Amino acid sequence: MIWNTYKYIPLRRQGRQYLFTTNYHLQQLRFKSFRTIDLTFGSHNHNNIPNKRNEKIFFYNYDNTSKIKALDRQFKILNKSQTKILELGFIPSNWLIYIRDTMAKLHNISDPGKIHQKCHILGFDILFGSPPIGVSSIQGNIFSKLAHKNIINHFKEISWTQLRDKRQLESDIDPKSYFSREQDESMIIDKQIERIEAGLKNITMSDIKRQQLLDKRDSLLPDYRIDLILSDLSKPGYQQSGFYDLTETNPYHRYNNNKGLNHSILQPGKSNFEFLDAALLLSCDLLRPGGKFVARLNEIDPYDPEMYLLHEKLEKVFNDVLEIRNFGHTTATTTTTTITTNNNDNDMSFSVQPPIEKYYICNDKKNDDEYDLYDIFKY
Repeated sequence: MIWNTYKYIPLRRQGRQYLFTTNYHLQQLRFKSFRTIDLTFGSHNHNNIPNKRNEKIFFYNYDNTSKIKALDRQFKILNKSQTKILELGFIPSNWLIYIRDTMAKLHNISDPGKIHQKCHILGFDILFGSPPIGVSSIQGNIFSKLAHKNIINHFKEISWTQLRDKRQLESDIDPKSYFSREQDESMIIDKQIERIEAGLKNITMSDIKRQQLLDKRDSLLPDYRIDLILSDLSKPGYQQSGFYDLTETNPYHRYNNNKGLNHSILQPGKSNFEFLDAALLLSCDLLRPGGKFVARLNEIDPYDPEMYLLHEKLEKVFNDVLEIRNFGHTTATTTTTTITTNNNDNDMSFSVQPPIEKYYICNDKKNDDEYDLYDIFKY
């Protein structure tokens, strides 16, 4: 299937001819694992947004929290089996606070600030901000390979720490004699862990030897991959703190003025596809088979031709994809506009749908050998 770049209508090939693809043919091209539903949640009356900045910030935070809460209650995004969670675009921490508090309840932890005892939660954003208590954060650019590497290494470190603590706890509970330890294969692993720990603490070690130790460490790790990734990457919201702190203010200035970063401000609709591609690429490397991926697309054109390519990408990685169109996000006064064009040959009329908000809840990630990264991102 190719696209008519002048009319933005997908074309299908039949013999030597290219014919217009109807909605029926598009449905036939899509897998049965893809479903679409329409909902209305979040803010319903955008005409009553106050003018004062503090009130706007309160409305913005309340709106974001209510959306993730509505999605989780209806579709059970969070559950007790999840122990490693990543949110992309966590500033100003509305989703992250809800995730932390909900996971604390699921794991029977009275103090949400101690959620790290049962579940590790990481927030990632290009903007700077302190994460909620009990949650980690990394600052970086989602389009950077180094940022992806740092996120993956972070969860490798978490798995390594858990493995080391578990081995130490088992040794304290069931101490063995010297002869028994020499015969026990598990003690060989403990010795390897000790050697790797000692080697990594040597600051004079060359980069090549350090990388060899890291590779050996990774071979001893259990599966470090995580259970859930949430992507809330979009145009930045209001700056809410640090107005006299360059550490927090400069990223906002750089984001607005840098031509390589401000695409989400100049073209918020098109930037959604770039953000989701970056999040999906990270999910292919970091999300475990059977894991869950949740993404939000803000101010999206529902009839954008790239939507079909996006659906195909998601279906190649996940066995079950649910598309949610949130019409509560549009303004109350917005209406659909019909445009008619008069040509010499025929008349064409089409509707201009106002931008809407979309969510994708992708369940049951496929095994690594069931998809090919080159095939997914070749377009």
